[in-house]
Amino acid sequence: MARVVKNNKVLFKQTQLLFHGSELLKVPSKPVEFPLNQEINDVLDDLQHAIRNVQGFWSKKSMAISAPQIGKHHRIFLICAKKYWYHPYLMYKNFHNFINPEILEYSNEKIEVWEGCVSNNDHIYLVERPKDIVHELDHLNGIQMEDIGKKQYPISQLIEQNDYDKFYDENKDHILED
Repeated sequence: MARVVKNNKVLFKQTQLLFHGSELLKVPSKPVEFPLNQEINDVLDDLQHAIRNVQGFWSKKSMAISAPQIGKHHRIFLICAKKYWYHPYLMYKNFHNFINPEILEYSNEKIEVWEGCVSNNDHIYLVERPKDIVHELDHLNGIQMEDIGKKQYPISQLIEQNDYDKFYDENKDHILED
């Protein structure tokens, strides 16, 4: 949430999350220049605010977000610190920021895995990718889940625990747990 100081008062501007169907999600991002300026610091603040306040299915389940998802086309994404992913109070307190990330090498081993995205509250997608690549990097290149997904599955069918358990049992070879 960007902070604006006006008349010696600090005002907060609400961060808007873009959703599936927005053409802005397809725009490739621009590299960030160093040293970081106030605009980039605001983007980092906005990303933290956005992931902490995701609504719908992904509320309290989102682990990562990219600048394009909030309408900022900078090569930035952040990920919640993995050791806190499932901690009820610390989940969104510690973040790793990635600025101008580049893949220097990747595993030749490919996996198929079900992945979701906070910009899509309707489906998760079965995607094939090198084992150690994250979807947030896709966003920086204007790639969305529906562009690479082999299958899709409606999130509305995962809300009840027994439905999720059935999905999990049928798809456990395509779910990352570590």
